[in-house]
This record gives sequence, structure tokens and C-alpha cells, in this order.
Amino acid sequence: MKTSSNIAANILLSILSLSFSAQAFAQNHTLSPPNQRVENLLNYGVDLPFLGRNSNLTPVPAVPKQEKQNDRQTEVPAHIWPEFTNQAEFHTLLPDLTHLQALMHNPEELEEISLSPIAGLYQVVIANDVYYLSRDGRYLFEGNLLDLSSRENLSDHRRNQMRRQLLSELNEIDVIAFAPKKAQHQVTVFIDVDCPYCRVIYDKADQYNELDIEMHFAPFPRNGPNSTAYGQLSAVWCASDRKQAMQQVNQGLALSAVNCQEYIKKPHVVGMKMGVNATPTFVLENGSLIRGYVAPQNLARLLENQ
Repeated sequence: MKTSSNIAANILLSILSLSFSAQAFAQNHTLSPPNQRVENLLNYGVDLPFLGRNSNLTPVPAVPKQEKQNDRQTEVPAHIWPEFTNQAEFHTLLPDLTHLQALMHNPEELEEISLSPIAGLYQVVIANDVYYLSRDGRYLFEGNLLDLSSRENLSDHRRNQMRRQLLSELNEIDVIAFAPKKAQHQVTVFIDVDCPYCRVIYDKADQYNELDIEMHFAPFPRNGPNSTAYGQLSAVWCASDRKQAMQQVNQGLALSAVNCQEYIKKPHVVGMKMGVNATPTFVLENGSLIRGYVAPQNLARLLENQ
């Protein structure tokens, strides 16, 4: 039988856990203290919603406490909630955003609101990640929403959609491509020059090609624009023969540093928006993200079953 002191201790632990979760959320979506991903983006001067620099996104005003839910006249940009185009529908369906915006560094971090399959629960996209918000705006859920009937991860489904959109922004000039005669699948791998398994994957590009997988290698300097690896990746992407230059770097031969930020910046930023934070990272054509080394045969099986 639990004593009153044990019960009190459990309650205290629960409160502390919730407090730390709220603090973690607030820290992840503020500029101070910035993490490596935010530092890298700031170094580029990139316009991103979660940095509060997206001029295309109109901030959603906080809701005064004295107003009733259905009486609010909050103006919401149409692209925030693409399912609805009538402002009157926004007023009746929009969840209370007061508490959420109080935790956010800038209201412009909020990128999208949509109805979830669960009554009273909303799916919100904040800084390219998926969360769930209660209608009264008090409870925010971080994690995956699973449909046990269809055995589908609904959160990953939305994340994959966002990654596919981001993937479409990469062009031929942004990657080193190895294409088979008849490609059945296309995979993008984010690599760094000081990553052992990145070298293994690059050296096995022909083996992936033999399985009809077209391989696109995108530069991703993990330590940002001021790192040594960044200079080497710049030299590779500025070389007249990128494939040969990459092979030389993989063999331990240092290339003369060249300032080619214009070639590295775009794929690096796209990778960070996708959630890439380590190398190697595979992004499949359906938007799925896989961290770490995947052997050619294993990758072929994954692609066939996606």
C-alpha cells in the first residue's frame, strides 16, 4: 500500500517532468540559447519561420482572456489552415493559441493548423515538426499519433510530406549524382567529409546503382559554415569534376580551400529543415528519413516495401 509520502513524491515528480518538458519546448523554439542547428542557420542569414524572419507569414494575434472562444475575430492567413478558406470557419474552429504563443519566441513559428482524427485535438506544424494541441490550447502533445486500425504513423505521414516538398527544392547542381541506366528509385544521402560511413556509402555508389537505385549525395557540414569540413566540401562542390574531388577527399587528400558557399548553403539548409542532424542520413523518395549506414541490399528491400 502506498504511503501518503510516496504519493506526494510521485505527484512532485510528475509536476517537475511537465515543467521540464515545457521548458525544453520553449528553449527549442527560442533563439537563446541557440543550438547548433539554429547557429548554422543564423550564420547563413536564412529566412525561416522558427527564426521569426518569415515575412510571408502573418503572426496570429494572442487571444484576450476575456473573449469567448466563438467570439474571437483572429485573422489567420489562408496558408496556415489550407483546409478552410472562409474566415468565418476559422473563428469557430480555431483552437485557443494563447498558451502556445506565450512559449514561442515568435508567433511566426506556427506554420500550419489542421484537424486531427481525434475530436478536440489539432495538428500543428511548428518549425517543420508536428505537434498536437487541445482545443482549449492548454495541452500540447509531442510525439507520434498512431492509427492502430491502419497501423499507420500519422505524424510521420505529415513529416514525410514536408520532406518530399523540401526534397523537390534540390536540383542537379546541388548534389553529386550516380545514376543507373534504368533507375527504379532515387535516394538522397546527406554526407560530410569526416564521416567514415559516408565514405563507405560513396565508394559503394555503383553497388546501389546495380540495384537500380539512383544515388544523390548532398553536402551536410555538421559543424556549420565555420568548420574545416565545410571548406573541404566547398572545394569538392566547386571542382570541375566533383566525383573525382570527393574521391580524393575520401582518400585523405586535402583540397585547396575555396569559398563556394553558394553551392553548400542550399542543400545544408534543406537538410536542417528536414531534421537531418547527423551523417550519413538517407532521405527516401517517400520522405522517410533514415540515420546511419544502410547496405545496398537492405536499402533495396526498404524501397520495395515503402
